[in-house]
Amino acid sequence: MQYYIVSIPSTGGNALLDEYNKFLRTHRVTRVDKHYNESTSAWEFLVEYIEGSVLEDPQVRRNSSSSTRRDVRAELPEALHTRFDLLKKIRYSIFQQRKLPAAYHVFSDKELKILTETQPLNMENIGTLSGIQVERVNLYGQYFTDDAVEKFMADNNLNSET
Repeated sequence: MQYYIVSIPSTGGNALLDEYNKFLRTHRVTRVDKHYNESTSAWEFLVEYIEGSVLEDPQVRRNSSSSTRRDVRAELPEALHTRFDLLKKIRYSIFQQRKLPAAYHVFSDKELKILTETQPLNMENIGTLSGIQVERVNLYGQYFTDDAVEKFMADNNLNSET
């Protein structure tokens, strides 16, 4: 075990506090003891941590410009990109009509990918697909069947290349 000791004044210690919080985010901490020292008007922390356990700072990862977000569309064959985009339009339409907090509450991109790859797309097939939540199938599956997709395209003046 290793120990890290820091004393942070109750006023004006923002830089020390930031350094302390970064230390906590980047090390495997096993115990923290804190004590307020009235004579120095500062908080004193004794941090016990595992030696050699430096972690990636989640703040840096979250704020970095390089996104680790998975591009599900790129995982599909190019011939299915149009269909995937169409299913995303249907999902967005449902999201707007039902005033949901986010479009992925209908189906996630991963679930849309599964739907895109399934032929024919009917309620029977949708209900048996692995990786799609049953609750979502019951709520939204009927909007993603081949018949519903054709109706959506007709209603929105879309053709098969759109």
